[in-house]
Amino acid sequence: MRLPLVHLRLPRTLSFRLIMGLIAMLLAIFTLGNAVQLHVAQLQLDEEREAQIVAQRETFQQDIAAAEAQFQADLRYQLDILATAARGPLLNRVSAIPVDNQDNESEVIAQFTTCLEQSDPTRAYACLKVRAHRFAIDSMHLVNHLLIKTSIELLFAREGLIAVEILDWDDQLLDGYRLNDQGELQPLHAPFVAPRDVQRLAREVIEEEYLGQVIFYYTYAQIDAMRQRADEAIASFIAYSDAQFAAARQHLLRARLIEGLLFFVLSLVAISTITLVTITRPLKQLTQHAGALAAGDFTRQPTIAERRGDELSLLAKTFNLMSENLRKSYAALQQANAELEQKVAERTRELAEKNRELERLSTTDRLTQISNRAKLEDSFTKQLANSQRFDQPLSLLLVDVDFFKKINDNYGHAIGDQVLIEIAARLRATVRETDEPGRWGGEEFLVLLPNTDQEGGWQLAQRIRQAIAEHPFAEAGLPVTISLGLTSYSPGDDKNRILERADQALYRAKKEGRNRVCLLQDSHELLS
Repeated sequence: MRLPLVHLRLPRTLSFRLIMGLIAMLLAIFTLGNAVQLHVAQLQLDEEREAQIVAQRETFQQDIAAAEAQFQADLRYQLDILATAARGPLLNRVSAIPVDNQDNESEVIAQFTTCLEQSDPTRAYACLKVRAHRFAIDSMHLVNHLLIKTSIELLFAREGLIAVEILDWDDQLLDGYRLNDQGELQPLHAPFVAPRDVQRLAREVIEEEYLGQVIFYYTYAQIDAMRQRADEAIASFIAYSDAQFAAARQHLLRARLIEGLLFFVLSLVAISTITLVTITRPLKQLTQHAGALAAGDFTRQPTIAERRGDELSLLAKTFNLMSENLRKSYAALQQANAELEQKVAERTRELAEKNRELERLSTTDRLTQISNRAKLEDSFTKQLANSQRFDQPLSLLLVDVDFFKKINDNYGHAIGDQVLIEIAARLRATVRETDEPGRWGGEEFLVLLPNTDQEGGWQLAQRIRQAIAEHPFAEAGLPVTISLGLTSYSPGDDKNRILERADQALYRAKKEGRNRVCLLQDSHELLS
């Protein structure tokens, strides 16, 4: 049913509602703009805060790197000074007479006493030279030791150094000191064993040849303290910036929130009033009516007052007209659906019958109405698979009509076709229900004998041969005989091998005079 065209005039009430809705929309957009501005301002504050923190952290890192470089430079400078001071003691170490051997010292004193007791002035002078040389070496050793100790004590005044040792050319300890747990300086009596977190800095002492080396053992305690102070300063700065950022954000949020809240309340009141009074209730009625239509109830109508004179009342009238048209269309659709379902059912039955007929034609020989070669090959494949898998017996008969060419030549092809039809009928009547006879090609037939061993196949083949030989064929009672080749499945056989044995057995039956059955076993022994 076609609806008439209606020229609508926009009522004043609806115009008012549209204007109010537009105002409310503008207020909502303004509120959204304020929210966006607030979000952008917060993002800017975040970026400024992060930039300040990054700059402060980079400044501290540069200061720490510079302090660490200066610390390394000072260590190397002090190491060079101590290496220079240790050159003399190391040279003396090369030519020194051992002074820590008491036996050696007693021997020198005894020699000196003996020299003094002698009256030879020349001998006494030599003894005095030995004693003077001994005294000079002891004095030099003492001076060197004091010099090294004084230099090392000055070095330990700097923070971070925990041990200093001087090794000779044989990597033996010449002198060295370390700081104990109380911060006191103690001499080393053995090479220093550095803990895992201690750094090592060495300087070789060379005077034409390798004399030894000076080694500093130190930690980055001062640098670590700087890092800790930097981390504390960064944390303090972050806390301060967080407080400033929170105050600024709170102030900004308060200002924007007051503006947005005012406009949001005005917009919410306007939109709620307009929607509730003029739109929500009528639309709810229309929704209920639409639900009734969806449930199939075409009698319910909306209850919008016609005196409103706006588009919603016109929509209600149009909705009623639509529901009536839907009811009529629904009834017509149900009737058409029932007719269509009936036609579909009929066509489905016809299609199923044609499919069954097509399947029968695709697997049936057109002349003899028994299985064709394609159907026989498919059945043969399945039966052979069962025999191979479950070791079930399976026999095969290959049948050929004797002198069939003479029948066609003497009586015509029509009589020959009739002979083939009657042979097929005799085969169906003689074999069991589980057996499957079929036309293999021309005047040859093949019979599948599942669950049949050689003995059972031999008996059935003889019955078939006798039934064909005793049956009068065609209208003139033409005598017809057949030759049969029989074989059975043996483990390891495949399809081609079984067919080849059956064909050889048939060939032997023809060669020995026809009208007989020949069995060819797997051992190729012939039985007849």
